[in-house]
Formats: sequence, structure tokens, C-alpha cells
Amino acid sequence: MREGYLALIEHFGRRFAEAIAAVGDANGPVVIHCQGGRDRTGLVVALILQMVGVDPELIASDHGESDANWAPKLGNVAE
Repeated sequence: MREGYLALIEHFGRRFAEAIAAVGDANGPVVIHCQGGRDRTGLVVALILQMVGVDPELIASDHGESDANWAPKLGNVAE
């Protein structure tokens, strides 16, 4: 996953920066969403959390919950 996420950031770095800037420019609450919330959305959220000083272990733990929540849906796709 690490290599895939690094490739996403390398290829779409400008878009990630735009998303983060949009959150920073918002005048109120922001919702960041997608179907699974673990790849592009998860990276945006992880980068924001890192920027505001959240412990990397906590960020990784939160991402792990996304994996667990998404796993049952992946099983349904394969059926």
C-alpha cells in the first residue's frame, strides 16, 4: 500500500495540495468523503492530520479502521 500511496501523491500531488488548501480556506465545517474513504480521501485526511500535529501512530490506527470497515464491502464485490 505504501508504494501505491506514494505513487498517488507523486502523480496527483497538485490535486492533494488543492484539496488541503480548500479545507484550510473553508469558512466552517468540511466533509471529505468517497465510497471507501481509505485511499485518496484517506491520504488527504492523513496529510491534514499530520500538518496539525496528530501523532503518526494515531493516524495509522485511524486508517486501519477504514480498512476494517471497508473489508466486508470488498467481499461483496468479488461475489
